[in-house]
Amino acid sequence: QSVLVVDDDDFVAEAIQICLADEYTILLAGTIEEARKLMAEMEFSLVFLDLGLPDGDGKDLLLSIRADGFEEPVIIISGDHSRTAEMFIASATCTIIKPISLSVDAEDAGVLAITRRAITHAHRSKQCSVTSDRVADLYGTSAKRITQAVKWVELIQKTSGITNPQ
Repeated sequence: QSVLVVDDDDFVAEAIQICLADEYTILLAGTIEEARKLMAEMEFSLVFLDLGLPDGDGKDLLLSIRADGFEEPVIIISGDHSRTAEMFIASATCTIIKPISLSVDAEDAGVLAITRRAITHAHRSKQCSVTSDRVADLYGTSAKRITQAVKWVELIQKTSGITNPQ
């Protein structure tokens, strides 16, 4: 399985790469443009996405890839606590607040565990997509997003190192 890390901070990108390299193929992109090119060439099981990129806002990339049909987990990595709720509304899977540490006892296990859970949960969600589609049919798209957000918030509450909107 391949994971894309979109972050212009080499330290953060390499920290995530170190955390996941034993179990996943990791590709790095430092800009939105690089990320778009890689996503056009390959399929990814998960994307880590920074919000502050040199060529734009990561939220714009998130909205764009969702509109293009990318349904896999997107984990926001950001130092901006205030944008967490905004990212959930934009269909982010969860948010990891920077700084990310290289400590094996703390963040490595957390990032790996979060990645595993997000990918596993995404596969399970696809198996149950009829339910989500039915909710959207009955109540509209906003209800589908609310349902997805509630599921992800429950997942986040079980996972250390991640914040959830209050």
